[in-house]
Amino acid sequence: MGVTEHHSISVDQMVETLSMMIATTVDDAIVRRGIAVLGVSGGRFPGRLFQALATLPLSWDKVVLVLVDERWVDPDDPDSNEHLVRSRLRVHHAEAAQLVGLKTPDASAEAGLPAIEAALGRVAFPFDLVMLGMGEDGHTASLFPSAPRNELIAALDPAGRAKAAVLHPTVTPLTRISLTLPALLNSRKIILHIPGPEKSRIYRTARQGRDVEAMPVRAILQQTQVPVEVHLCDRENP
Repeated sequence: MGVTEHHSISVDQMVETLSMMIATTVDDAIVRRGIAVLGVSGGRFPGRLFQALATLPLSWDKVVLVLVDERWVDPDDPDSNEHLVRSRLRVHHAEAAQLVGLKTPDASAEAGLPAIEAALGRVAFPFDLVMLGMGEDGHTASLFPSAPRNELIAALDPAGRAKAAVLHPTVTPLTRISLTLPALLNSRKIILHIPGPEKSRIYRTARQGRDVEAMPVRAILQQTQVPVEVHLCDRENP
């Protein structure tokens, strides 16, 4: 267990490296248990990675994609992570993959939480792979340091039983749904992608400190339950 680092000379190379690694993970999982369960997140870099993955001729009909976090917006909203996955990943070969989203028709995230928990309860955990990013404030998934402390502490509780949590970070006007730390750690492997020099600098700051509430990504980096691969690129791509 622990953290291993992998360095790429460009973001394009990092996309290629991760695509091949994810493809191998999917193939191995399908051979081992008949399906592959992947935790996926939103963002600019995942969008590029998704486009590359979608072109690979994998057994996508045996793949389950589970969002690790979501904004409380309709799935066709451009800000929706589900929208990103549907438009960038569930196309071409990957159209046959099953997607488990975190947005319900309920008026509020709090009202939708029981249905979200029920949907996650039907997922064949553990994840074979969870793909995470990191924000400039050290958040990962939607575990924001600016969320109310009681919400963040509950979502980061390693002994918690909930799979999902509602958070209201002050840095965004949108309510968030996030998988909790125990749900994220219910995985065989975690990938943390860090593209660009600024994100790399923030990652190094996270590695040097211990305060999980200040930088929730530390909860992933400091745990010893699941192996973590950190993929870094110190250069910006155009």
